[in-house]
Amino acid sequence: MHEDLEFRCNKPKYYLEPDGFSSPGLDVIPLWESDDMITGFYFEGATPVFIVYYVDSLSEFREIGRSVDELINYLVDEYAENEVQVRNVLSN
Repeated sequence: MHEDLEFRCNKPKYYLEPDGFSSPGLDVIPLWESDDMITGFYFEGATPVFIVYYVDSLSEFREIGRSVDELINYLVDEYAENEVQVRNVLSN
């Protein structure tokens, strides 16, 4: 993991109870979580839909993309100081 993103990687707290911390009506597969936010995806047909949502507002999620490239763009835009380096690490 790149140092620009490493500080965001916490030990899991919420995904161990996916029924209690998933957006209502969605079968969300969590990818990672921060203190108060979960990033994950669900499938719409065969297409993954990547989302972020806060644990205190489960029904209000934000779609961040429908491809791994869009997920990487989101991560780079939101968290990377060295955008080129982080993009390369995540793409490989």
